[in-house]
Amino acid sequence: RVAPIYGESHEVFDERGFLTLPPCLWGDPADGLEEPFLLPLNTTLLSIKRNNNTLPHTGEMASWQMRGVVVPKEQDSDD
Repeated sequence: RVAPIYGESHEVFDERGFLTLPPCLWGDPADGLEEPFLLPLNTTLLSIKRNNNTLPHTGEMASWQMRGVVVPKEQDSDD
């Protein structure tokens, strides 16, 4: 689970009144990352975004992004 981080200062990327969502990263566990998992090509991914325009706001700085690679199936070897 990724939890938002609330800004606490006036420093860049830590502005009070704003929040940031760290990216979800997978990779080599030796580098401290979670091991990636494979999703079948027919996997449905769902993203729901909710906004509240009751009060004025200065805009939204980012949107949901997804990156992936196609991993070929392993072929049987007769060696």
